[in-house]
Amino acid sequence: MAQWSSPSTSVWLGSLFVLALALSLTKLALVVWGSPGAGTAPSRPQDQVPRSPA
Repeated sequence: MAQWSSPSTSVWLGSLFVLALALSLTKLALVVWGSPGAGTAPSRPQDQVPRSPA
């Protein structure tokens, strides 16, 4: 078993784990920052505010 777990295999597993972790973190960050940002987006209120009083 010591020969099977070569450094290249551990590096492969490590890189895959880091990649999956980074992907999940970016998805979580997009969801956390996207949900409040969708309601308070600077472009949408600015487009609606000048139209309603005018």
